[in-house]
Amino acid sequence: MTMNDGQGWIGPDSLSNEAYHAMDGLSSSNLKDLLKSPRHYQHRLKKGNQQTDARRIGTLTHTATLEPEVFKRTVRESPKFDKRTKAGKEAFHAFHASLPAGTQLLAPKDFDMVSAMAESVRSQADLTGIEAEVSGFCRLRDYGNVTAKIRPDAMLGTTIMDLKTCKDCSERAVFYSIRDWKYHVSAAWYMMIANLLDREIDKFQWIFVEKTAPYGVRVYNAGINMLRQGQEECITALKRYVWSASQDDWECYDPQPIDIDFREDD
Repeated sequence: MTMNDGQGWIGPDSLSNEAYHAMDGLSSSNLKDLLKSPRHYQHRLKKGNQQTDARRIGTLTHTATLEPEVFKRTVRESPKFDKRTKAGKEAFHAFHASLPAGTQLLAPKDFDMVSAMAESVRSQADLTGIEAEVSGFCRLRDYGNVTAKIRPDAMLGTTIMDLKTCKDCSERAVFYSIRDWKYHVSAAWYMMIANLLDREIDKFQWIFVEKTAPYGVRVYNAGINMLRQGQEECITALKRYVWSASQDDWECYDPQPIDIDFREDD
């Protein structure tokens, strides 16, 4: 897959996840920041994505689930060495010297958790034939010609799939996760941009997997109202971006005091 004139698809072999995030363009995460305020967007843009243990585990779970061969090739379980002894130190150095460049190490408990989640998902969700971690770029001529970018976890036919790790994948818990983390905004954004790039997408699925045994899995299809609201919020964020960029005014919250109170039914 190629990209011409700043628009098109690029496969994961040509563009890594890290390189994708470093490239210019509005992502769904940017839109969520803009919905909070333009200043929040600017702050995140300057700060960049901070790698955390939770983010790293999530990324490796995606790899183990959606690209198992890549996971086998690039991730190893870190054995324990008694570095208090000469033999332990020698074994430690020999192990690290034997690793191919770029190999990631996971502590045994994390390796087991990631592997178990991936196995659970793959046993309960049909991932045959998916296109994983493909990046799409599209210029939005109605919004200042800004470049929009997406990197869906997976695409299969006319469906985009998004893998989420969680504590609880019951319907109630998932509903509030979607609402609070604005997953519906990402869903609408992915579908909008994919369709602009001539990929006919008509369904968005979340695959939720629990991070503790028995690593329960549930698949949810995004509803019409969720997607409609997500589209509206995407448009709001885009208009906010265009105005802020044109005025070079990255305002935060309204400085005027507002009244706040409990409702009678609270």
